Amino acid sequence: MKIVIIDDFRFARLELLALTVKHKDIEILGESENGQDAITLVRQVKPDVIFTDINMPGISVFEFLAQIDPAIHIIFTTAYADHAVKTFAFNTVD
Repeated sequence: MKIVIIDDFRFARLELLALTVKHKDIEILGESENGQDAITLVRQVKPDVIFTDINMPGISVFEFLAQIDPAIHIIFTTAYADHAVKTFAFNTVD
């Protein structure tokens, strides 16, 4: 599984990197700290899964999601529950 990690907090990205690097079947293709750079990264590396924060600088996560391949699986990694309902428009499971 090929993944990309997007979060504006460096320590959050480092924690996700530490958790995922332990799994041999996960290949980390890159990371980004904002939505605009993430669009470029995702289009270049074509991940299977994106771990992303909801609250990020620049464009909103929803603007970001509207500009990438909808077949990519998204895992929201956030402390902000107030956006949860809106994520269901992007096929959120839980």
